[in-house]
Amino acid sequence: MKVAVIGGGASGVIAALKASEHADVILIEGNNKIGKKILITGNGKCNFWNKVIDTTKYNSNNLSFLNGLLARQDEVYNFLTKTLGITPTEKNGYIYPRSKTASSISEALSRALNNRNVDILYNLKVKHIKISDNAIILSLSDNTELKVDKVIVATGSKAVSKTGSDGSGYDLLKALGVKIVPVTPALVPLKISDDEKKLWSGVRCDAKLTIIKDDKQTKEERGEIQLTDYGISGIVTFNISSLVSNLLINHDKININIDFIPEIDNLENFFEEKNRYMNAPTIEELLETIFNYKLLQAILRRADLKKEMKWSNLNIEEKGKLINAIKNFQVDVIGTEDYDKAQVCRGGVSLSEIDNTFSLKTNKNIKVIGEILDVDGKCGGYNLAFAFISGYIAGDEIND
Repeated sequence: MKVAVIGGGASGVIAALKASEHADVILIEGNNKIGKKILITGNGKCNFWNKVIDTTKYNSNNLSFLNGLLARQDEVYNFLTKTLGITPTEKNGYIYPRSKTASSISEALSRALNNRNVDILYNLKVKHIKISDNAIILSLSDNTELKVDKVIVATGSKAVSKTGSDGSGYDLLKALGVKIVPVTPALVPLKISDDEKKLWSGVRCDAKLTIIKDDKQTKEERGEIQLTDYGISGIVTFNISSLVSNLLINHDKININIDFIPEIDNLENFFEEKNRYMNAPTIEELLETIFNYKLLQAILRRADLKKEMKWSNLNIEEKGKLINAIKNFQVDVIGTEDYDKAQVCRGGVSLSEIDNTFSLKTNKNIKVIGEILDVDGKCGGYNLAFAFISGYIAGDEIND
């Protein structure tokens, strides 16, 4: 049996390795080497797994089905760490290679492909998938054709196109009648319209972000954010960006409330006590050890207060404005950065299109895995873990 794997990223390589235990495998890669996106994962340190992996860490239109797919995670983790020899180390639940070097994982994968005699065709794209009697014919970008028995599609999404993820896989599958959930950027910075961004650019701070849609809170995340000249970024922002991006498809008005001091509930009492001990300080003196000066300026502008004003002289309305600007700094989201700034995408091939071995329900000889599926995770190794899990199952069950 001859199997073609389209895409040499994380999911495609693992699928090729497992499928090679049962069949002759050809891996088709658009770049001149495999695992290009792996090299930039985790800022080059490759956070490839997480201590806790469950459906609460993912977005999908079919989380109950996803739950079943995640059930084999321990088996996959053992394959990575024992069979492939990736020595792990953990920090705050995030799992990296002990080397803290992404290239060590890509090299381990490349070596395994070589040891298992997987044939790799570099610098080639699949232009068309044709179903013929008892075979599948792939039209390649060099104007040649490849005839195989089974195909595993692992082409990635549209995110970070410089690594080869150009969205071509969606077109291949659309031509076969496969349902694609609308695709949007995820794990991506958000753009806002508010003028205060001109004041706070470059600041990092701890905060709580809450998505507001139709005056209702829909999701919140807490941790470090980055304030930029276009809006907000950082891991906390990335973790809510998938939902924001999806809501923006429908042109919904999306606001985000920023709580710049989430660890203190009653801020008025806190300031009253601080003011009493400091002997009537100015607002700037009251806030300067709490907030970066650039953020302090943005807060005062939102509250319409002068930095030399004193807390003790503020009336009830002015105190309320200051507290609201700190605890409930609402910004208007006008969009996300583009796909090149996104780490993954939301949407993709609907999970309703595949069975629990990742085969298309309409054609058991074609499997679809990895980021092209309608599954996206939070920051923390979840997306790479799902890529490995899907690739492992698809390759291991190539004879289903």
